[in-house]
Formats: sequence, C-alpha cells, structure tokens
Amino acid sequence: MTLAQVYRQEGRQEGRQEGRQEDIMEALTLRFGDTSAAVKEAVFAVEDAGKLRTLLRAAIQSASLEEFSEQL
Repeated sequence: MTLAQVYRQEGRQEGRQEGRQEDIMEALTLRFGDTSAAVKEAVFAVEDAGKLRTLLRAAIQSASLEEFSEQL
C-alpha cells in the first residue's frame, strides 16, 4: 500500500468516525433537547468504531440523557 493510499484510508476512517459522532449528537438532541458541553465533548472524544456504534444505539434506546451518559 502506498503512502497516499494509507492517507486516504485514514481520512475515510476519520470521516466515518466524525459522522457517527454527529449521528449520536443528532439522536440525543432529537430525543432530549440540548445536551451539555460535557456530553458533546465525551462523545467526540470516542474514537473506537465499536464504541461509537454502541453509543448510537444507546442514544436511540436510552430512556433519559442520564441513562445514555452511563454508557460513556
């Protein structure tokens, strides 16, 4: 794999990660209204793809923002 290909792959991964983080925040905002800066910072600090999938499910299924926050 060339260096250019590595950079492209890393860019795609970062784009997917950012998209998932934004999806989580959108779900939280739709369900619970404005979220705190601390929750937003915590969501955007997560880089693991598996954890982001888990958090998206939690954002959709949690009964409260507090319940979601326990997953962080």
